[in-house]
Amino acid sequence: MAAQVAEAHTTAVDGSVTASDTGLKEVHEKPHSHNLWPWGHSDTQDDLSDHEPKDADSAKGEEEHKEDSDHAGLLSSVTKGLKNLSTKMRGKSHRFSDLLRLHKEVVQDLSDTTTYPELLKDAHLRRENTLGQQEAAALAARKAWIASSGALRRILQLDESEEIHPEDVPVVALGGSGGGYRANLRHPLSMGAIDAIARSANGVYFQLAPLLSKMKLGLHPGPLDLYGTLVTSHIFFSPVHPPTLEEGYPTPPNRRTQRPDSDTKQDTPVALKKEWFQWSRCYERMGIDKGLSPMPLFTAVRHERPWKDWKSPTEAFGGHSDHTSSVHKDPHAWWQWFEISPCEFGSDELEGWVPTWSFGRKFDKGISTQKCPERSISLLLGLATSAPAGPLAAWLGTIYRNLPKGAIGNKIRQEADEWVEKNPEKAERLQSHHPVHAQNEANPFFGADVQEGRGNGFENSPRIHLVDAGMSNNLPIYTFCRPGRDVDIMLLGDFSSDVQKGSALERIQEFGAEKGYRVTPRASMPSLPDWPTEKNEKGEDKPKELSAEEIASRFAGRYAQVLDAEPIAEDQRTEEQGRTYERDGHQPQATKPCKMIYMPLLPHACQPSYDPSTAPFSSSYNLEWTPEQVETIRKTARACVAEGLGAIREEVRAVYAAKKAARLGATV
Repeated sequence: MAAQVAEAHTTAVDGSVTASDTGLKEVHEKPHSHNLWPWGHSDTQDDLSDHEPKDADSAKGEEEHKEDSDHAGLLSSVTKGLKNLSTKMRGKSHRFSDLLRLHKEVVQDLSDTTTYPELLKDAHLRRENTLGQQEAAALAARKAWIASSGALRRILQLDESEEIHPEDVPVVALGGSGGGYRANLRHPLSMGAIDAIARSANGVYFQLAPLLSKMKLGLHPGPLDLYGTLVTSHIFFSPVHPPTLEEGYPTPPNRRTQRPDSDTKQDTPVALKKEWFQWSRCYERMGIDKGLSPMPLFTAVRHERPWKDWKSPTEAFGGHSDHTSSVHKDPHAWWQWFEISPCEFGSDELEGWVPTWSFGRKFDKGISTQKCPERSISLLLGLATSAPAGPLAAWLGTIYRNLPKGAIGNKIRQEADEWVEKNPEKAERLQSHHPVHAQNEANPFFGADVQEGRGNGFENSPRIHLVDAGMSNNLPIYTFCRPGRDVDIMLLGDFSSDVQKGSALERIQEFGAEKGYRVTPRASMPSLPDWPTEKNEKGEDKPKELSAEEIASRFAGRYAQVLDAEPIAEDQRTEEQGRTYERDGHQPQATKPCKMIYMPLLPHACQPSYDPSTAPFSSSYNLEWTPEQVETIRKTARACVAEGLGAIREEVRAVYAAKKAARLGATV
């Protein structure tokens, strides 16, 4: 629907939009006649009420003349109507031909082994939690590149004569809620931080690539972009693809242009390319294999509900579930974390990984049973950003947090809390219900052997349903803690609306406990007081506009908060301090200490009147941004990061020094 609207409102030569361009109504110089022809108004019909009475002969003559005029008017209307119809159908026929081409290209893709070499491969489920060979090689290459390129030297402002050994390079991971990055297109990578980053969760720039490419093309991103259907993968592709990725600069629709750096005068058609949607091929194309780019990660979660059987009206369920088992009766639900890198898809909780290019294929007993092209990146983004498919608890939590203050809001909170306290099991099941169904994908674990100590049931489900990982935690700490990643420093950008309430730090500590970490803030920060208010013209309270000095004082020390995460020894762990392999969740526990730097998006003195948490256009529900709004949030985001650069350098320098000392001590 959005695409139709965008196409209908074309621009005239002089830049204005005419009525005929919109296709909504016609332009008339004369008042409309009372008699309407099927394809428009007859220009020859006049309203007789405006004329004097005529004698019989005159009336007869004029009646004959009117009859001729009626025929002429009908012919004129039909002609004009057909012209209008032809004009309107011209765009429709183009869209129809695109749909025909869509079907043709989908069929061709099934045998296009040049574009999709994975069509010649079978995929196998790897049941272990060590890093895959590709990621391990990429990490080693990244360390070597950071050491040799001088990136770490520049960030730490080291002497030019100091030689950096790859083993001394800190492993830095950058993560945050994906939605926050949509307007912060230069945060914080523009400051050179990317040079020292080994991994980034939620993809950062990579998740924006197709959308930004489409914007450069001048195509209006609509709902299809948000839900990632096949149309976004094919409908905008060129029928004839240039032979290399370097060829073809994006240009606005209905225009053809010459490449700025090309000596040839050959025009390039407007189109997207299939190669831009191949997530697994980023490994070579973005230079990840050579260490030139960080390893990007998408995250998603699956809602594990032990009491829930898998059902489908179209696919028979062949498995058997033991309803008498204690596992099936367990009312406790939890989130299983999955990640999608250009190399692998899987979960360390389930100890299973498949090649990313095979995700979406049907599997049985750990081997793929079909061969199809790699899933489009737009479909993967649909999984990683599918917050609307979250459980009822997320919906109710939003309502709960936004209840009005005062007697009514307090009464509702009290009643809800009392009911949950009296009916914990019913509340758990109710809140775990999903009002919106998550996307269906083939389960690569289907039919595989159940790992020892794991729950039963998931391997009996032919489908897997994944949703936005923010349902569990907006900060992707979990995926950075995967065994073998050995992350030294986590840079956690928080763009949530509740960053000023301190709840994120509480979630970090709770989540750390689940992974076996004892997380301690380096500096204890008191809770922020309520925002000052002042009276408006009606005598009502309204938020007070603070000065730059007041903003700086209010948020001092909060732009980069350092937390130390120390693994809890196995013999010191209590049930409340983390799930072990014997408990629900089966989450691998932390074994390596790390540092976390929490970087919230807060108001800044550079724009004291702008609060990212409350400005209407900053809302997660706003999908349309003006250039001025993007610049506003980008300016504040850059200023927030600049405030924390000193703390970031300190922690990176400390890790570098410790690693260097350990290496030199080991070689003595």
